[in-house]
Amino acid sequence: MNRILKTLVTAVVYCAGMLSVVAGSTVFVSCNKEGVSRFKGNWSFKTSGMAVIAPLSESMQSEEAGRDTLHVDFVTESGQMDIVVQDKHFDKMKVTMNIMGGDMVQFDAVADGETLNVRPFVRSVTFRAKDKIKVNADVSVSGTARRYEDIMIFEFQYEGDCRHLGHDYHISDSQISCVAKLNDF
Repeated sequence: MNRILKTLVTAVVYCAGMLSVVAGSTVFVSCNKEGVSRFKGNWSFKTSGMAVIAPLSESMQSEEAGRDTLHVDFVTESGQMDIVVQDKHFDKMKVTMNIMGGDMVQFDAVADGETLNVRPFVRSVTFRAKDKIKVNADVSVSGTARRYEDIMIFEFQYEGDCRHLGHDYHISDSQISCVAKLNDF
């Protein structure tokens, strides 16, 4: 009886595997990396994008025409990024971005299947207005990342205040992307 049961279980597993191949599924055919193993590694990155800044006070809008809303470009950053496992049981990762000619930025993230969720963190960034004047801001950063083969794309959201030409602004929208390529060893 035990031998018959063993043969039956083997046949069921084999048939399920064959059905998955016929249906185009990869359940028994390949292993898909998810979680921390999907994201860890050493990467080269480049971050760029833009933001919209709006004045903090309505009086500033009426005082000076043309000062209501500004589109500013993020000053591009590039360098090396290391993503390491901080706690495998909770899918926690530590991300370190060593910016060429600049600072090092470190933040926590959590792997959730095929997505890496960035835990909010604070950092200083620089934007450039159309008049080429630099706009410095302390921002709260959040976002997500997805990996595609040897490329990972972070979509960051920046929130915070900044000062431009003596006036206070708030970041009302941002579109900041970081594209990272896995370094081969």
